[in-house]
Amino acid sequence: MRVRAVLPAALLLAAHAAAQDPGPAVRSVQTADGSRFVLVPTSGPPVVHWVVASRSGPLADPPGLEGLAHAVTAASLSGTGSLGSLDPERERAALAEEETLEARLAAARGQAGTQAEAAAAQLARARAEAEALGDPLAFERALRAAPASGATVSRLPQATLVEVVATLDGLPRVAELLLARREDAVLRGWRERLAATRRELGAARAVSPLGAAHEELLRLAFQEHPYRRFLPAAESLREPTRAEAVALYRRVQAPPRTLHVLVGGFDVPAVEAMLQRVFDRTGLWKDEAETAPRAHPGAREGLIRTGNGGGVLVAHFLPAPPAPASLLPLATWLGDPDEGHVVSALRAQGHPQARVQAWLPYPDWDGGTLLLEVFDPRVRSDQDTRVLAAKIAQLLDEAGTQPPDAAALERTHSALRAARTRAFAANGPLAVHLATALFVEGRAAEDVLRGDPRLDAAGLQRTAAGLFDRERRIVLRVLAARPTERGR
Repeated sequence: MRVRAVLPAALLLAAHAAAQDPGPAVRSVQTADGSRFVLVPTSGPPVVHWVVASRSGPLADPPGLEGLAHAVTAASLSGTGSLGSLDPERERAALAEEETLEARLAAARGQAGTQAEAAAAQLARARAEAEALGDPLAFERALRAAPASGATVSRLPQATLVEVVATLDGLPRVAELLLARREDAVLRGWRERLAATRRELGAARAVSPLGAAHEELLRLAFQEHPYRRFLPAAESLREPTRAEAVALYRRVQAPPRTLHVLVGGFDVPAVEAMLQRVFDRTGLWKDEAETAPRAHPGAREGLIRTGNGGGVLVAHFLPAPPAPASLLPLATWLGDPDEGHVVSALRAQGHPQARVQAWLPYPDWDGGTLLLEVFDPRVRSDQDTRVLAAKIAQLLDEAGTQPPDAAALERTHSALRAARTRAFAANGPLAVHLATALFVEGRAAEDVLRGDPRLDAAGLQRTAAGLFDRERRIVLRVLAARPTERGR
């Protein structure tokens, strides 16, 4: 089964629907500075997988600054004001001058060309001086000396994960380094990180045959909601200032807005005492009200010409709060590209070359959708797309009234059971999946580790009946671009 999961947590959540298992013990801890920790002791060697989750993506990035939250989080691993600076005093002065000159350059825009050119030249010199005074590898060397692994960074649609693997002996030093990284990051190389992140966002349009249509689907589904900026157009982006980068970093890294997950062979009371001792202060947190995204509209339908083939995208808004443990089995049953209900039915109805992909969640669990993407090279006219869309709608409607047969249910159950085995096979993947599931979805750790009841046909039918509401269905029909439009 190869249902496309936008978040790695989907693998873990699929696994939990497959069997009941009490799982390892878990303890939730909050330290004096407001940091939240989930401690999961397991059998095995005295090695700890530590994952820090923080918000990124369109719910964190201001409009026009897409990619910045992930970029600054990744850049925070390039060291602090004291760790990685060849001359801390001169570097601080160069960075302060950079921020001053950026403000001056912004004020000079629209004035005489020579003034703007002079400010730009001064700014380039300040940036070059600051760069020359930094050693971006010093932080990684300090981690390895702890001893621990170097940090790895993963970008998810709505979060960024930083992972470090440490020995028990090195854990206190790793804690000190992660605290320093949060409170005093210089963000060396953040512009290069931002450019790389934006290249990744641009490449996301080519993930599927209908990938270029996803931006239009987001526009239809979300309008003013930040999810509309999930795949930002290049022309909508602007270059942030260092002051903006620092301000966003301090916001997304504030202790109550992050989550730490530690999995490995350790003594819980000892690790908890160490964390309470180290994470006892912060200069980042202000009790700011979170701005709730605008609600999405109801049902919408559209047609777009793009690429070299035709098909249909159908999205349904997830319930609030979402129930991943029941939604993922439904997506697996319906959207598996090889044996799923939709592709099997379409091939039997005269679409032998149909290709189906399920995306769950799209783009995120909180207010997102379940997206079914159907591509068929034989779809060549507007009428073809209408016929295909009607067939898909009928299949989804029937899913709410006709439960899967025993063979389909067993295939789905087998896939989910295999996923659970893979997810719990090692502490590293488990830590990553737990951090994603808990941070993005807000599930309780005990709930995730315990697992959910075995699948049943009636349960899948009820989930489908509740999800596939025609009144809130987004349908985007896709046709190949006309010859004069291709390559634009």
